[in-house]
Amino acid sequence: MLAVSINKPETNKGFRAKLGAAFPFLSDQKRAVSRQYGALGIFRIAKRVTFVIDKQGTIRHVDRGSAAADPSSAIEAATAL
Repeated sequence: MLAVSINKPETNKGFRAKLGAAFPFLSDQKRAVSRQYGALGIFRIAKRVTFVIDKQGTIRHVDRGSAAADPSSAIEAATAL
């Protein structure tokens, strides 16, 4: 599991600590990953999106918007894999 954000590494570090997350947060300041996954909205701001990707790299589940803020469906989808 990992998080990708368009924020600076320092911002991600603070947010990760605030959440108490045990997984890494990657900084996508150039927005390359966000663009590839269709997560960029207007004004090049990233939308909140959660992807469950299997070991072969296939996207198996997607939550967007407010659904992405609640990890329960993504956890359920990942567990089903």
